[in-house]
Order: sequence, then C-alpha cells, then structure tokens
Amino acid sequence: MSPYIKICGISKEEHIAKLIERKTDAIGFVAYPPSPRYVTPEQVRELCKIIPANIARVLVVVNMNKEDIQAYLDAGIDTLQFHGDENAEFAKSFTCDVWRAVRLKDEAQIERELEFPCSKFVLDAAPKNASLPGGTGELGDWKLSKAFVDRSTKPVLIAGGIKLENFAEALNITEAQGLDLSSGVETSPGIKSSQKIDLFFNKLNKSNC
Repeated sequence: MSPYIKICGISKEEHIAKLIERKTDAIGFVAYPPSPRYVTPEQVRELCKIIPANIARVLVVVNMNKEDIQAYLDAGIDTLQFHGDENAEFAKSFTCDVWRAVRLKDEAQIERELEFPCSKFVLDAAPKNASLPGGTGELGDWKLSKAFVDRSTKPVLIAGGIKLENFAEALNITEAQGLDLSSGVETSPGIKSSQKIDLFFNKLNKSNC
C-alpha cells in the first residue's frame, strides 16, 4: 500500500495544479502569520476552489481562536492540524477532521500524546527554532518516531526535514503510514518548486515504500 502523502505550505495555484496532477492525498495551508508560508482565509478560498474533493485540505493551526479558525473552514478547509497547545476539549468542538502534530522529545511523552482525539498524527522535529510550526528542515528522531508508530492505533505521518534524499529511509525506519513534506520541496523558505515536487513523486513511485 502506497504511503499517504501531504505536501504542506502551499500558497500558489500552479503548485496545487502540480499536486493534483501527481495525485497527492492532502494539501496543507499554514495559518500562522510568522511563517513564510502563511496564507489568509481569502487566499485559501481561491486556492481551495481548484482542489478536488478527494484531496484533503489541511490547515496548520497554532493556538488560534475558534472564530479565526472558522473563517478558514468557511473558505474550504476540511481538516485541522493542531500544532500548538490546543487541548482535547477544543479539538472535540470541531465537526471537521482533526490531526495532531507532535514534537517528540522523549519516549515518556508518547502515551500522553496518543490520548489526543484525532484521526491522524504528524510527527515533527523538536527544533531549536520553536517559533515555527514545522517547515524548519530539521530532522526528527526516527527511532523515537518508530516507538510512537508502534503504539498508535491511528495513521502516523512523518514530518521534519523529509526530502527526496531521505524519505525512503524515514519510512523504512519508522514504518509510518505516510509523509508530510514542506521545506523538502522548496528552493527557499516558503517557495515551492514544481520540479522538486515532480522529482519526489517520481522517486516515490519507483521506490518500494
């Protein structure tokens, strides 16, 4: 079974068109103003118009209030990926699909994180630059991620420095169900590359992952 693929930090129609062509599973948008990948609800509304219903429209959220989140849901978002201090009660207040991003630091953290009410987990690096919700290019701890995957009853995506050169190793070590890429298909922070997207999917399709 092919791994589930999400490409995050999208801000241009040309890259959405490329991801539709390459049959990605999910397209991610970042609703965090300090990020170079930040997009407004108005931008998301226009971008979502061209995304078919079979591709998840995921919003990366960091400690955002419900009213502001609703503006993105009204714009076409169907999945929330919580990256901040959002609690279970807050997550349960939404009727849409919910994912949880986890920055694993040690094994003692795993059981607590697994209790979060969500349909998927995204395991990200625990970067030195903790001001950004992923997309830093820093690698996660794949052995620790494997321990999380082994205990999870829900699908797990591996994020954190995933790129063309290492995605197969990440999948082989962690045995995760999918990947979440951002900086790995960029030429610079926030600038996606259609060529890198093509190279990734070409290598993925030729791999045994």
